[in-house]
Amino acid sequence: MRSPLSLVLLAPLALALGGCLSPGPAPMDTESGSSTSDGSDSTSSTTISTTTMSSTTGETETGLTTTGGGECGDGKLDAGEECDDGDNNADDAACTSTCKNATCGDGLVQSGAEECDDGAENADTKACTAECKDNVCGDGKLLEGVEICDDGVNDGAYEGCMPNCAQLGPYCGDGFLQEEHEECDSLDLTSGCLSTCAMAKSCLEIKNDTNEAQTGIYTIQPEGVEPLQAWCEMDADGGGYTLIKVGSQTSVYAPAAEAACAAYGMKVFAPRSSEHLVATYNFATAENLEPLVVNTVKASVEYLWIIGVYAVMPGISCFEKPFNSADCPEWQANDGGTFWITDQVVVDEPKVTSCTNCSALYDWNPDGTLMDMAVASKGGSSNVFLCDIGDK
Repeated sequence: MRSPLSLVLLAPLALALGGCLSPGPAPMDTESGSSTSDGSDSTSSTTISTTTMSSTTGETETGLTTTGGGECGDGKLDAGEECDDGDNNADDAACTSTCKNATCGDGLVQSGAEECDDGAENADTKACTAECKDNVCGDGKLLEGVEICDDGVNDGAYEGCMPNCAQLGPYCGDGFLQEEHEECDSLDLTSGCLSTCAMAKSCLEIKNDTNEAQTGIYTIQPEGVEPLQAWCEMDADGGGYTLIKVGSQTSVYAPAAEAACAAYGMKVFAPRSSEHLVATYNFATAENLEPLVVNTVKASVEYLWIIGVYAVMPGISCFEKPFNSADCPEWQANDGGTFWITDQVVVDEPKVTSCTNCSALYDWNPDGTLMDMAVASKGGSSNVFLCDIGDK
């Protein structure tokens, strides 16, 4: 019987001999870390051994395996991720908890970069602006339903905003005259105050400023003249004709009438069309506007006895031609513009006995059309006449 000591001494020899006598290579145990038959150390990472075994198990040519569908928050940028800052990912950070880059409008408030973020509700009229800033008084953005105004300065200046953004500063249309900036300030259209807070110089300016203006009495202020009341014809030819009535102590010829009209920045009335003429006839024969200079009759056909239409050259006329600027260029309106009296021939008129700046004498039918006219060497005269502004 061998002693225990002899067995211990023989064991290494037996192992050595067994390795030499084995008919084939010993199986490789990747988990035991044992030596290979040539004595080299077989201990290595799983990654290396799997790299040599198969190309379909997820390993790379270098022996490093990818994570495939990695997780948001692992600090590695995986497919489908815009960013990944690992433990620093957060809904108030540059990289959100879903690994998306923080942007204004994503509904998440990025610390240090955004003051607010209401997502799709962001707008310059909302509590959170399109730039993800709090909408506050003084930013020049009007907060809907909260601020009345916000001009970014808000110092209460004219046409500006008060400091609390809850009230407008003085402005055109508030009904209070700011003499430094305004000629007038009234919501009453008949006052002649235009939307620009300038006084209307004519009825045409009123019509152009407010197309809905109706025919009637308005205050106007022609250039260099004190404000006065005028009749605004707002329908004929689209509206905008200006008329006033003037009375005289005695009957006057056209030159004296022109001088009286000039004091109001106007000329003696000259009809532009048949529609204009009929509308003016209706004005002249109705009690509406007080006559200026001399308070005489309010309504009379005599207001149309003389008209501001004169021969271009005295002694030259358009005998028995319709009396309008198209058929009778030998006559013209006092401002050089067109005129219209009739499209019918008046027997034996207009004669060549006209004089410089002399008006014919006219007679009218009840419907405002011409009944008769007469050209005389001194022209026609009347103690009442109409003035208008020839801007239409």
